Amino acid sequence: MIRFLAVFVFGAVFGGNSLIACSCAHVSMPGPCGNLAGTPVKGFISFVGTVTSAEHAGVIERGADDVSPLAYYHFHVDELIAGLGEVSKVDIVSTRGGGDCSAHFRLGVQYLIYAYQTQDGTWSTNICSGNRLASEAVLFLQQVRAQRRGEKIPSIYGILRRVDEPYRSVRNPEYERGLASIRIRLREGDRSLESITDAEGRYMLYDVPRGTYRIEADLPTGLELAQTILGDPTPPLEIAGGACLEHEITALPKARITGHVISDSGMPVDLASVALYREELYGQQRGSPAWRELQQGSKPFVFDHIAAGSYILVFNENDNRDPDAPFGRTFFGDVPDVAQAKRLVVSETDGVITADIHVHGGTETRKIQVNVVGEDGKPYADAYLSLRPRAGFPLRQSDGVYTVNLLKGTAYEITAQSFCLLKTGALSNAKVSAQMVDSGVSEITLVIPGEPCPKQKRP
Repeated sequence: MIRFLAVFVFGAVFGGNSLIACSCAHVSMPGPCGNLAGTPVKGFISFVGTVTSAEHAGVIERGADDVSPLAYYHFHVDELIAGLGEVSKVDIVSTRGGGDCSAHFRLGVQYLIYAYQTQDGTWSTNICSGNRLASEAVLFLQQVRAQRRGEKIPSIYGILRRVDEPYRSVRNPEYERGLASIRIRLREGDRSLESITDAEGRYMLYDVPRGTYRIEADLPTGLELAQTILGDPTPPLEIAGGACLEHEITALPKARITGHVISDSGMPVDLASVALYREELYGQQRGSPAWRELQQGSKPFVFDHIAAGSYILVFNENDNRDPDAPFGRTFFGDVPDVAQAKRLVVSETDGVITADIHVHGGTETRKIQVNVVGEDGKPYADAYLSLRPRAGFPLRQSDGVYTVNLLKGTAYEITAQSFCLLKTGALSNAKVSAQMVDSGVSEITLVIPGEPCPKQKRP
């Protein structure tokens, strides 16, 4: 059984809008094989079930008439995996936020569900519980049933799947499939164990000795073993003695799109957000979360693992100008209109594709240096800067030294604030503000009063 941990990720987007998103961290459990179905525990249930009806299904859409905060899904239990007592129906309640870990289901579709009982007695679940389509859980369910019959089950099993990056602006579900007839190897030192995938991409390895193995696969040209979103290589796999581990292996395309957003000066824009769309998805997916990457000065934007297809690349898609990127919407091909934009055509054998975007004109800006010190005159190691009205993102250069882009001719209020636990155990919330009117000022020093925050270790 695969277990996940729900993690709330806090972030910020340019312009000061905060966001909260949900991510699922895989909880590694390399121990010996136990009961795959899970031990029946009060307040928890797992089953294969079909959605028979639903009320207020899905997340709340902006401007929709249905603003119920809760969705209700009614399941017929087709097969009980683990639970106390017999049950034929389960009603699951879910919240309807866009990034709150809530889980949603389609009418008439069969799922493998892991649910828990809340304090008021209702059943709930979330996207990190391990729920999936029953069609995607076939191999796992086979092992559950085989274990119940007392049959031998593999030490490790799963599917080798060719996948796309999961961003809605580029994802093509038809691209994703199991890879058949591929030789997979687990390698540790001189030891090598092999399996060949079946027609659905499924593999099984029996009697695998305890160890930490590197996963290898003889993939078709243009694919590599990798992880979605993270972009990191596939990590080594720890397998315990007597394990029965389900492990999906993902193969992603090797193609990469990279480049810079370059101003009239010939220099890269300080901070530039670039979005990527499949050409056929550009019109219908606008307004939905797109795949965006950030250029930071000379460090280019990079879109890794791009499947074959025709793509649209756009800087400042929403045409919002700020001091870090004071230029209008510009598509690859250096044009403001998508009709004239050059398409990036990616093949299955492509490697690195360079796609610079040149922007022109733009609002005039200026750069200032902000020095933050304590009352002793020493650089303040950890401070938070904010500016009003909207300014660029304060880039930390060293302890107590930041650079910020501002609009020329605009007066600003700049605030430096500490927020930390002092050595005395008290909470520091000291701050200092200053008005900036003179556009000729290129450097300013702010003195934070009181006891300074202890210096934090940086990775």
